[in-house]
Amino acid sequence: MTVTDMEGPSIADCPVTRNFVGCDVSAISGPAYSAMTAPSNYAEFSDANNEGDASDNCGITSVTYVDVANGSCPIMVTRTWTISDGTNPAVSCNQTLQVNAPPVALNCPADVNFTCQTQSAINTAFANWLNSFGFTGGCNAMGSFDGECPGADLRRFGHGNLQGGKRLRSRCNRHPYILCYCGTHEHHHCGSLYLSGQCDNPY
Repeated sequence: MTVTDMEGPSIADCPVTRNFVGCDVSAISGPAYSAMTAPSNYAEFSDANNEGDASDNCGITSVTYVDVANGSCPIMVTRTWTISDGTNPAVSCNQTLQVNAPPVALNCPADVNFTCQTQSAINTAFANWLNSFGFTGGCNAMGSFDGECPGADLRRFGHGNLQGGKRLRSRCNRHPYILCYCGTHEHHHCGSLYLSGQCDNPY
């Protein structure tokens, strides 16, 4: 007597959408990103991370997947899972994976007060204050200040899509001061530098 399997596998639930934090597809795990068809297993397909559900009357013999990535921030990955019982046509479904950049935290300069007798002293104090700016997170991030100081009306701290600014005012013999703020999308005041004294190069 010959028994022939006439019923193919079926997928009741494709693995759920998953989110990862990182700067490239290497952040993806369980299983790792693969641009070429790669082997997996039903235990991984159905575990607590993926939550897939499939069945076959004679048993699942093969589980594979392949990934296609699009975009850069965020990176969107379509993962195609394929289930086979080794006899009947395989079935497939798509899972969505998203890789988001690490959140950005700005370390804004703290409020500082200086007494400066010369413009040179003011310049030095301001340069030291700028150097205390920092940040963490983001991808391929760079923190910068886009101008020379003191003397201009507006400068900006920049970090990717995140911007803040500072206003600078300097008046001879009238307590020159600098107000700075920075933030993420919204501009929140977070630090100021007050310089008092005389300047030998008035603006």
